[in-house]
Amino acid sequence: MIKFKRDIKLKKSHIPYIIIGSLLALSIPIGIGIKNTLNPTPQDPHNTYNPVDPNWEIDAQGIVTYIVDGDTYDMNSVGWVRLADIDCPDQGEAGCQAARDYLGSLINGNLVYIDIDDIYGTDVYNRTVAVAYVRYNSTHLLNVNKDLLVQGFATIWNFDNEFDPYNWSWYVYYKE
Repeated sequence: MIKFKRDIKLKKSHIPYIIIGSLLALSIPIGIGIKNTLNPTPQDPHNTYNPVDPNWEIDAQGIVTYIVDGDTYDMNSVGWVRLADIDCPDQGEAGCQAARDYLGSLINGNLVYIDIDDIYGTDVYNRTVAVAYVRYNSTHLLNVNKDLLVQGFATIWNFDNEFDPYNWSWYVYYKE
């Protein structure tokens, strides 16, 4: 045993925990000063996100009426929409309900703007293939497809279409 002042007794088995705790405590102040370039937001004071993404457009808008799963929903103006270039777990697979619930929290009952695939428009099930956007604040829309990826509910499934999921902006400037 190691003895310290004030008769604090420390066992050798506690030393790894103390070292790890100390390192974690030291890393917090260091991490605060690092710019967040992986997940920037419109409030990012360093302006590290792309506020105007030239690769998006609004082809349709409507209210979401039903969430099928994490990558498919029903919208009153166009019918069934399949989120482009992402894949969420299907019914019966682990994570399906969590992805469905998260998508619902973002868009169910809300006005959603969609950028429809200019090459094919629909998939083999006649669902509209699109990137979806929902109002984030008064000046920006949130890219729903990208958000599902960032939050870990989806993986990239890059189809042959107009979209490039590797270059999506998380937020886009849009002020009505």
